Amino acid sequence: MPKATQGNEDDKEEGFNLADIADLEAQRDRWNTLAVVGEGGSEEESAQTAAEDDGQLESPRLPMEQGKEVQAAKNMKADTVTTKAAPLDQTSQLKANTKEPTSQQQQQGRTLTEPPNPGTNLIPGAYAMAPTGTGSTNGEENDLPTEADNATAPGLDDNGLAVANPVEEALPHHQLPQAHNLDAAQQAARRRQQETKEFKILVLFGTLLLIATIVITLTVLVQRKEPMALSLQVPTPSPSTAVNSTAEAGLRFSFLEEDPDTLQALQNPGSPQSRAYQWLLDDVLANLTSYSEDRIKQRFALATFFYSTNGHNWTSQIRLLSNPKNGTSPSPDDYFRPEESLAWYGTAPANKSTPSSAPQGAQQQAHPYEPWLSSHHECSWWSLAHINGFSTCRSNDSAYVSLDLEGNNLAGQLPPELGLLTTLEGIHLGGIDLRGRDSPLNGTIFSQIGQLTNLRELDLGLAHFSGTLPTELALLSNSLQYLAVMRNQLSGSFPSQLLALSKLEQLKMGYNKFEGTIPGNIGTKLSNLHVFTTPGNNLHGTILSSLMQCSNLTFIDVAENQFMEELPSELGTLTHLTRLFLPNNRFHGAIPSELALLPKLAKLNLHNNADLTGSLPSEFSTLNSSLSVLQIQGTRVTGTIPDALCSINKLKFDCSETLCGCDCPC
Repeated sequence: MPKATQGNEDDKEEGFNLADIADLEAQRDRWNTLAVVGEGGSEEESAQTAAEDDGQLESPRLPMEQGKEVQAAKNMKADTVTTKAAPLDQTSQLKANTKEPTSQQQQQGRTLTEPPNPGTNLIPGAYAMAPTGTGSTNGEENDLPTEADNATAPGLDDNGLAVANPVEEALPHHQLPQAHNLDAAQQAARRRQQETKEFKILVLFGTLLLIATIVITLTVLVQRKEPMALSLQVPTPSPSTAVNSTAEAGLRFSFLEEDPDTLQALQNPGSPQSRAYQWLLDDVLANLTSYSEDRIKQRFALATFFYSTNGHNWTSQIRLLSNPKNGTSPSPDDYFRPEESLAWYGTAPANKSTPSSAPQGAQQQAHPYEPWLSSHHECSWWSLAHINGFSTCRSNDSAYVSLDLEGNNLAGQLPPELGLLTTLEGIHLGGIDLRGRDSPLNGTIFSQIGQLTNLRELDLGLAHFSGTLPTELALLSNSLQYLAVMRNQLSGSFPSQLLALSKLEQLKMGYNKFEGTIPGNIGTKLSNLHVFTTPGNNLHGTILSSLMQCSNLTFIDVAENQFMEELPSELGTLTHLTRLFLPNNRFHGAIPSELALLPKLAKLNLHNNADLTGSLPSEFSTLNSSLSVLQIQGTRVTGTIPDALCSINKLKFDCSETLCGCDCPC
């Protein structure tokens, strides 16, 4: 028996000392319980194995290098070495006499160890992690585990270490798994492929993110109805123009962003605003060098007005002067005529002849002014103001001041863009056309009228406007002098905002649907009134006593309402009064004799006030030189008509037993 093996037997008989235990631990840590099953071994091989266990020989070659030798050993058919598992009592004794391995030792014990020497018959894969055990070769004990040990050992020993399981049959060498080293070039190629793949993924993700951002941004802009800057829509001017930048051209259109209604309308290609804008773009490209932003704004507002009021179907761009405003009851002569407009009211410039004195030949001739939307200056576009002897623009800066197209078959609605013409001083629209028809203009009166702080005259009479008067009219308190909205379909209570118009001289709001009472302080608020006409509404309460503060009144017409009060004697203080129309109301009491103190009184209409009583004052005889109309039919006035009044052109009274005179015998 080899010496190493004999030493192990002596140790079993005499017990382990500390040196032996240390040697065992070192041996176990080095080999990690290498399981070897061989056949046909010799004493020299056992001695070699023992020497390797003691660390005297160098590490054996790998199993792949030993394949041929192992196979040759099998072919020799040597005597079989029967390895027996260590008795359980010996293993237990060994564990009892040994110390527990440290954690470092346990870690080392789990590493793969080198295989035994080439002379040992091996089973491929049989050397794996397993605890150190005892075995014998040819009946002698050995430190290496035998095939029997591997066959009977459980998956784990008491120390929790892995135990190798025997392999039934050895595989040929060429079938064993082979390890291959990766080439550096292949590794670099794989790395580049992986980086390229990652880069493509990042580019795709970034593209999708950019598209999503653009879609979300456009969606938000559409939902907010906020179009992109209009300067981007302005076509690039030709190189011959002085302005070569669309940005500079865009700045001139910045006013379009000031009104949300205009921005919204521009989104509709068929809207008047959009059509005017497209026309203006072409116009700007042709004349950009000579247009300021004020000019562009002015032309845009007028073009929008043209498209909004059906400009292509206007009756004519030639208007005769002799077309009167009429149609009010009871007689055209009893009501206002064109000369009652403020422009005819003595405020015309001294160097301008009034229309009534214009040559008759000029009334029938075609006017030389240019048609609307021509390339000429907008101040030369046709206007009734030209025929009436006025200019549409100021001479110093060509700012548009007069929009006068009465009786020209304007249809549709007034666009809010008229509020851009802040220099306007007069608006005269609506009116009866040459065929005697009211203007087809309809809709509400635009609230942007409050921006026209220079406006002195607003005439929208004889049309089809509805709704209420805009409260923004109160913003014109320092300018508005003439307001005419008669013969429309306006409704609501008497507009209290009118009381803010302290400079108002003429208020004409007859034949609408106003109702309620008139504020009692109207006389003090509108003390500059010259003309006050509200016929054909449903107003009630008192009115005459409230107007007594308006000492400059020349015309009062409150016919066809429900006013109910006595005729105040203070009427005699209105020395400028020329017309007093009170028919179809509920006035009561006697006719005050103070009316005879009105030297300019030309027309007095009191008919259909059934509660008027008393006799006609004899003082009326002094009015024979001024009075042309006297109507008292439908009343309960009694007595005799003075002979001095029988010469009045329009004297109307009910001939009865209680009232007679002139052609009515008593």
